Amino acid sequence: MKPEKTYLDKLTPTTKAYKVKVKLKEKSRTLISPHKKTRYQQLIFEDEKGNTMRGALFENQIDEFENVFKHEHEYEIANAPLKPVVGRYATRPDDCQMSFGGQTSIQPVDPTAEIVYHLPTFQLMLSHTPMTKTTALPSNHKGFSLSTSMATMFNRNPPGERADALRKWAAEKREVVADRLARVVVVRNPPDHIAILTLEEIKKKKPENTLQEEKCWVRVIIPEPDRSRIVPYIGCNNCGKRVESECGESFTCKFCGKEKCIAIPRITFKFDACDDTDEMTFTAFTQKCEVLFKQPATDIYTHIADGTFNFECIAKGISTTHFLMQIGPATSLARSKVLSWVPKTIHWE
Repeated sequence: MKPEKTYLDKLTPTTKAYKVKVKLKEKSRTLISPHKKTRYQQLIFEDEKGNTMRGALFENQIDEFENVFKHEHEYEIANAPLKPVVGRYATRPDDCQMSFGGQTSIQPVDPTAEIVYHLPTFQLMLSHTPMTKTTALPSNHKGFSLSTSMATMFNRNPPGERADALRKWAAEKREVVADRLARVVVVRNPPDHIAILTLEEIKKKKPENTLQEEKCWVRVIIPEPDRSRIVPYIGCNNCGKRVESECGESFTCKFCGKEKCIAIPRITFKFDACDDTDEMTFTAFTQKCEVLFKQPATDIYTHIADGTFNFECIAKGISTTHFLMQIGPATSLARSKVLSWVPKTIHWE
């Protein structure tokens, strides 16, 4: 569903597809929750009508969004999850605050800025001038799909101010374009051997020099695994979203829109991994949990439900034995230029 432009006072916890233009009015220092002992940061946004709304960043998000949200800067925020605000903190019925997970899109708004071009992550043909396309099909995935037919035409020298600006930019930034192309070649043609990076090296990577397709290997342990951070639930076998259907039941998923989905056990596990240089927090989803715990998701879900889950044995293994983990940027890099890392593959040594 296409996000519809609205204002902050129209948002409620049930609002889904929306888009708001706001200015960041306040950004607190990092705080510690007295009960959960988690780090968080409070934000206050204001729209064009003077309506305000709170937002919150938690744990790793504070560092990941450090250069995204800046005081008195304007942003267009779309589809940020809205959580209800209750009790004395509520300023109106159906009051809510923004969080920044899921399919959140954040784009800075600066009408006085010059045009800035972000190089795409496909191979550019430097010998040709920019081309225009005649047909584009929308997609739920990053980017878009192109459709061609006998009537499709390509204009290698399109007119217009934007095309002229892009040609001028490409001519002035040949070194930048060449460097980007070299990085694309390296990412898309990885070496046969596994090159292991340290967590310290991973943390030094920045959104502006990281590609969405980039993959890195790290060698880590989980020194203090926490049983309470394992979340079992029943979810869609296609998209993984939590559903209300009974396990094994067939249904049409309201999240991915696919018919004849099956409700199956799903698992998430948030953990702090470390090596000799640093520590980072990751979240493993069902397939990676199966590798970490060396059990099928169905067994994990069942044992947790009936109280027979032997986490002590699992904790001993993952806290003392190193494993290889391939990580890559989350989709927030493409949507909002926010760099966070997610597990892609896990191998036991």
